[in-house]
Amino acid sequence: MKIGYLGPNGSYSNIVAASIAGNAELAPFPSISDVVEALKTGLVDEALIPGENSTGGSVSESIDFLNDGENLFIFEEYIMPIHHNLLVKPGTKLEDIKNVYSHKQALAQTRKFFSKNLPNVDIYESMSTSKGAQTVAQVGTNENAAIASKMCADEFGLEIIAENIEDFKHNTTRFWRLKRNNEELERDVDKVTISIVPPANVPGSLVSSLAPFSWRRLDLTKIESRPLRTRLGEYYFVLDISLNRDEQKFELMLNALDELASLNIDTKILGAYKIISLG
Repeated sequence: MKIGYLGPNGSYSNIVAASIAGNAELAPFPSISDVVEALKTGLVDEALIPGENSTGGSVSESIDFLNDGENLFIFEEYIMPIHHNLLVKPGTKLEDIKNVYSHKQALAQTRKFFSKNLPNVDIYESMSTSKGAQTVAQVGTNENAAIASKMCADEFGLEIIAENIEDFKHNTTRFWRLKRNNEELERDVDKVTISIVPPANVPGSLVSSLAPFSWRRLDLTKIESRPLRTRLGEYYFVLDISLNRDEQKFELMLNALDELASLNIDTKILGAYKIISLG
């Protein structure tokens, strides 16, 4: 079996993938879209992608790729604390740094550190935190730094000059493990994630879409809008339904989905999964 993840080596996705792989082969890809495409085409058997961070919010491209993809399905979620570090070429001092490279999520999670310590640096987004570290290792000057994991320091021969630079100490990311062609929902799950498209952009359409969950007293732990990419102002909504491995709640959730169908509300199940904490 082969598991694809957002690389190169040293990324937080790599750390999670390595911890769950067992005997599976790991395959890094340069972007989330490449990971998803590898799963869709059968190049890998499973995929691991970041879904949401407690500081930076949802990874929008992951949600959109999952909603757009045929037969892609979340079957496990991993929650991992994220501790960022400032990585440089050996001998670089804090005052030497003029450029910082990292994934946009890591940049969003470390704003306070840079506002206080390096307010005038130029910021460059990379496809992953480890790609940012790789860039710093390959560039010849000592004016560059990356926000990345400690594993990246070892992977690319870099030096850590500041540890735990995340803005909030409880910084945490959800990672989704994906597969293809889910044939039957597992019932003993912590959460189900769905997307819905209300039938019309009129007052009350979202309320009517949520009512089947409300009157059944099902806990929606997340409601998020994403553009449909049809016309401005048209959206689909992503809902997380908390089930806590409760058989009765699972049945109620199925009934709610049937009611949505009867109301002509387009619905797609994006995943049904257990939540596993790491670290």
